[in-house]
Formats: sequence, C-alpha cells, structure tokens
Amino acid sequence: MMAGHSLAVDGVTFWLTHVKPRYGLINPREELFPSRLNRQEPVDPPGVVVFGHTHFTAIEHYEDVLLVNPGSVTFPKYVFKLGTVALLTIDSGKVEARIVQLE
Repeated sequence: MMAGHSLAVDGVTFWLTHVKPRYGLINPREELFPSRLNRQEPVDPPGVVVFGHTHFTAIEHYEDVLLVNPGSVTFPKYVFKLGTVALLTIDSGKVEARIVQLE
C-alpha cells in the first residue's frame, strides 16, 4: 500500500506520491490514499501523477494520465550535484510537463 495526496488545480486532479503506481493502480482506489478513508470522500481519477523515489526524470503517458518524475533538485541519479525540477503548465484542462536542468 502506498500513501499519497490528491489536489485539483484548474480542473485537473493531481496525485502526488513517492513511488510510481503500477499502471493498473492508476484509478481512484482507496488503498492508494488511506488518509481519505476516514473522510468518506471519493478520490477523483488523476489527470497527472507526480512521483519521485528513483531520482531519475521521466515524463510518460498512460492512457489519459500524465506521469511525471521531476528527478531530484540536489541528488539526481544519486549523485550530489545540482539536479532537475519539472515545470507543469495547465491550459484549458490540458497539462504539459517539461524537465529543467538547474545551473
């Protein structure tokens, strides 16, 4: 079971989690967000899943979901150096992501 958070920005639901969910688990199943169990609120399916864990950047699509790993700001690929961030742009409910190398 992995924990995460969800939030909505400009009509897009974001899931924030440490580990990338397996593709079959990208749906509003309660076990992904156990903190929601006590609130009895439904968890909306995501438009975007932001995850980390590996410290390796990634931008992928699975069905209608954008998956983004921004890498690491200070420990990319497990090396102490300046790393990366992800910038997300929302326009009319569509999200674009890009990875930016910090200098």
